[in-house]
Amino acid sequence: MENQKKTLIITFIGVIAFIIAIAGVSYAFFTYTVNTSGDDKTNTVVKSANLDAEFKDGALLNISDMIPGDTFNKEFTVSNTGDGVLNFKVVMQEVSNNFNSNDIELSLYEGESLIKTVPFPTSTSAISDSLTINAKESKDYTVVITYKNTDVDQASDMGNSASGKLYIEEVK
Repeated sequence: MENQKKTLIITFIGVIAFIIAIAGVSYAFFTYTVNTSGDDKTNTVVKSANLDAEFKDGALLNISDMIPGDTFNKEFTVSNTGDGVLNFKVVMQEVSNNFNSNDIELSLYEGESLIKTVPFPTSTSAISDSLTINAKESKDYTVVITYKNTDVDQASDMGNSASGKLYIEEVK
């Protein structure tokens, strides 16, 4: 009876170890590095084997010395190199933001069409909902960063800065 318990426990542990090993191999198979280009050539990791993202001036957004009313653009292209339709989000990671207000906005455009406008985040977060790209298709996107000029005194934000890195994440 006691020998049977030991055999059952060893079998149970073996099955759990096998499941964990298979899950680890599956995760490693679907993780890859997106190709980036521009001044910031560090690679950005996404969970897909079929997405490429090319950031024209690198993936880094660095905001300093902006005055109310200023805007600048960050352009990038997302390509689906696979044979099926993919969904993805545009995410801001490695975020640092010491502005005191929500006066810095990010507006995401596909071509000329506005997709979404959000305040500059204070932590890693999506700046888009799920976007769709067909097989063998490329789409051009622009993030417009705007320091809104409001009727309120914005002197408390003088000299402040914000930064983050754009990232493409597949949505399953």
